[in-house]
Amino acid sequence: MFRSTAIAVAAPPGTRGEKESMRRFGSTLCVIVFMLTFVEMADGQQIFWVQASFGGPKIRTCDSVGNSLSTASLAPAALPHGLALHQRSSSLFWGSGAYTLAHIVRTTQTFAPSDTLPNGGLGSSIQGVALDTVAGKVYWTTSRIGQGCSVRRANLDGTGEDTLISYAPNGIHNLRGIALDLEHHTMYWSDPGAGVIRSATLDGANPQDILTGLAGPIGVALDVLGGRVYWCEANGHVIKRANLDGSLPSTIVSTIGSPQYVAVDRQSNTVFWTELGARGRGKIRRAALDGANVQTLLGDQAADSVQYPSGIAVLGSNTATGVEGSALPAEFALKQNYPNPFNP
Repeated sequence: MFRSTAIAVAAPPGTRGEKESMRRFGSTLCVIVFMLTFVEMADGQQIFWVQASFGGPKIRTCDSVGNSLSTASLAPAALPHGLALHQRSSSLFWGSGAYTLAHIVRTTQTFAPSDTLPNGGLGSSIQGVALDTVAGKVYWTTSRIGQGCSVRRANLDGTGEDTLISYAPNGIHNLRGIALDLEHHTMYWSDPGAGVIRSATLDGANPQDILTGLAGPIGVALDVLGGRVYWCEANGHVIKRANLDGSLPSTIVSTIGSPQYVAVDRQSNTVFWTELGARGRGKIRRAALDGANVQTLLGDQAADSVQYPSGIAVLGSNTATGVEGSALPAEFALKQNYPNPFNP
């Protein structure tokens, strides 16, 4: 959103030194006005989620208070799970939960016709999706159905598929959410079958449990700048967080329903999640990162029916700057502007 920014400047006296000072000030002034306007346009959020109802799967969006609702129906039995947002290309990626021929699907933020990436035939349903926007990779987890669960990645066009982590079929492992810390070259994923959250490098090396004894962990999200990992425990009916190494875990929200997938927007100090209730009725909810001010955006009213909500993603308030994840500018520069009213 744009907002005007006004700066008043008094006309300087006419000495040469003062003119030189104002010439330099004029160069800086235009940059400051531009930066203020640029930052102030970057407020507002858009929430996206998928609904995995077998007979009527959908992808939906609303604003940060539950208004401006928009819905697109997906193919029957698509069973969408997981959701990841590629801001620069205005694309959404989610996984098919089909028991056979599972695949990654991509569409635009306006729900233009979707396309299936050429990585089909995985045999196990896809549950979580995450993006490495720097290296141009999509990561996903698969459940234990069929070929056994795994963590995989491919190029954003679906080529170059690679299995990073794998488990034998019919074991206790059953992977769900996944999140990437690009700054520290680390990925995190949940395993509700084993009751753990694990981490490894982005190429799958050094896998380790960072949190154990969890009651059905599903969604995982990161606040890299804040040094925190957030997750949902569906069986424990809680949203929790801990340091990125798994230390100091704490409960921030207790829920009546079963929380499923989670997303974090650090710029607005907000955590969003999907919550599943009886007979598939769900909710889209939000709270501050410390768990304060819990609100339900959608799902309390019949007209806002949210059936089997699954993956969730946030187009956050830092989007207009083109900064994704934890990336921040490392260098700034000021240059002479032309024409300069103080140095015509």
